[in-house]
Amino acid sequence: MTNTNSTTETLTIRITSKDKDRLNEIAKVKNRRLNDFLQVILAEGLYYFFCDEHVHVKKLPEDYTPNELKQLTKNAEIDAIKNLKLQEKRDKGWRPVCEYLHNSSYNHMTGENDDPLIQPIVERIKAFALE
Repeated sequence: MTNTNSTTETLTIRITSKDKDRLNEIAKVKNRRLNDFLQVILAEGLYYFFCDEHVHVKKLPEDYTPNELKQLTKNAEIDAIKNLKLQEKRDKGWRPVCEYLHNSSYNHMTGENDDPLIQPIVERIKAFALE
């Protein structure tokens, strides 16, 4: 997967010189440059940290799918009609749209859990290390 974001950022962490030297040696054993190795470690660490931990964040505008955007527009039109009860709104096509991304969301189409939050971050971070 390639990085779809055109801007990149640099993160800085503090470690001792001894630990940096040790990590550099480990990276060499794994045939990696230190920075690439650390990116893989960060990606894998995110994946493993959140495999049993649940987290959710509010969606950004670009996080909504085209179908969700259509539904939000439809919902707004229906919501503009005064004095409709919830069932009447549903009868007109109103459907809830989740405002949050979760790292564990049940996919009704596949019958499995998806991770639209952490897994894409992991893949993008790894992609930098593999460029």
